[in-house]
Amino acid sequence: TSSTSSTSSTSSTSSTITTTAVASSTSSLRYAWDDAKDKVKIYIGLEPIGEVADDAITIENTENSLNLTMSNSAGASHQLLITKLYDNITSATFRKKPDKVIVTLKKASSFSWHDLKKKD
Repeated sequence: TSSTSSTSSTSSTSSTITTTAVASSTSSLRYAWDDAKDKVKIYIGLEPIGEVADDAITIENTENSLNLTMSNSAGASHQLLITKLYDNITSATFRKKPDKVIVTLKKASSFSWHDLKKKD
């Protein structure tokens, strides 16, 4: 008889970033993130932004940066820009839900991230 056990560790952090809308107003965009073995997920609530069409979301990434842009139905643009991720990634994708956008970053190495951004 053999038995196996596994231990999973995840960390979750909430932060606030500031975004600038096209109409020269500034709004706060809240997000939370969760660390898993081979990926990091970022959760962005849509309630403070308003209605966002599926084709009004763009995502770009390098091996250590992320740029997500969303435009709401009023034409305001909101951006999540992280220029120095904690470690390298191989891809960045997003999925839109009715109340949030979930960004998935695929890690280049499977180890725990202690923060979303690399400290200078």
